[in-house]
Amino acid sequence: MDIETIVFAAGCFWGVEKYFSNIDNVIEVHSGYAGGSYKNPTYEIVLEHRNSNTIINHTEAVIVKYDSSKINLKNLIISFWELHNPTQKNGQGNDIGNNYRSAIYYTTDEQKYIALATKDIYEKILLKNGYPKIATEIKELDEFFLAEDYHQNYLEKNPTGYCPHHSLNIKYEDDEKEYYKQIGKHKLGTNSEAYHIAFHNGTERMFCKQYDIFKDTPSGYFVDIVSGEKLFDTKDRFNSGSGWLSFYEAVEGSTIELTDTSHGMTRVEVRAKKSDIHLGHVFPMENGKRRYCINANVLEFIAK
Repeated sequence: MDIETIVFAAGCFWGVEKYFSNIDNVIEVHSGYAGGSYKNPTYEIVLEHRNSNTIINHTEAVIVKYDSSKINLKNLIISFWELHNPTQKNGQGNDIGNNYRSAIYYTTDEQKYIALATKDIYEKILLKNGYPKIATEIKELDEFFLAEDYHQNYLEKNPTGYCPHHSLNIKYEDDEKEYYKQIGKHKLGTNSEAYHIAFHNGTERMFCKQYDIFKDTPSGYFVDIVSGEKLFDTKDRFNSGSGWLSFYEAVEGSTIELTDTSHGMTRVEVRAKKSDIHLGHVFPMENGKRRYCINANVLEFIAK
């Protein structure tokens, strides 16, 4: 079991806690306070500062601990978007105040990139349906403060208690290519060489810095820098002298090949099957084998 933590704020924490407690492979959920600029918040203090313009108040939030080896993190975050109205600023429904603002407080880079990418996609869907832009705060978790005991599992203790859901009843519609492009935008930066190669079919320089880092790694896999999918095994790597990473073959089912007639040539382009990013080209060799000529900047390495 690999336990990771993320914090969500979507209005009154009682209903949010109950919602995430019922998701498979979520291990623990607790109500509390996060996102503020002061220590040791209490329910009374947070309410007192709900209209403050002089300090950053805490949100009513829930800390969610989940088994990252079993749960689909993307789906977990999508469920957060669909649970409430992320376009409402400093409130949910009739609960008005900065303590009810929508927020995601991440603890890993993966959470950050998925939160930002799904936000971009869901925001476009909401805009098409006449809603304003998403107002959700997305930032790294600083500290989470547990709420008072009587707030924990409140709706189990009080089955008829206040439990509003402010969902807009608009589903997140997944477009995998657009999703990975948004992941790439936030992870790589649109001005980076890696982004240019991945999404604009660019080519890195021969013997580039990343090539030098990757040419002699220990046994392991080269994975898609955007999706994390395994693409090439070091057992298939060889030194072609070309100045680009070279492999005899790709991990089965991990890539697709397309005819490329750009630059006045006819070549076979190699793309990652899952994320659809550009990887490089594959060429026939005199010995009957093939050489996958791959840009190192769109890969990451994981040791076996």
